[in-house]
Amino acid sequence: MKPTILLLVVALFGSLSVQAMQPGSETSPDLTEIIDELQLDSEQASKLTALVQQHHNEMKAQHQQRKQDRSERQQMRQQHREALLSVLNHEQLYQFENYMHELHQQRRRHPQRPASTE
Repeated sequence: MKPTILLLVVALFGSLSVQAMQPGSETSPDLTEIIDELQLDSEQASKLTALVQQHHNEMKAQHQQRKQDRSERQQMRQQHREALLSVLNHEQLYQFENYMHELHQQRRRHPQRPASTE
């Protein structure tokens, strides 16, 4: 019975994580069904509800932070591009961006190892 309960709780938290990251998901799910299924007393039910809500809030905050970080990176890239255009013409910028793209691809394929300190 304990492995079954553990699986139910793990599945619940997994589904909550996915639900918390989906757009438009503003509230935690109703836990009444799982509380009844697990036969939790009122103290366990309130603690479980609080834990699930805390997890939901943390996941939502993390998602919001990632959205903000992504937006800031896009803004930084746009500002960098505008600064480059103040120095380069459009053809030169195109060539420069291609060069940088190729450089990034090479670094991904062959990452540099840290210099040995021996």
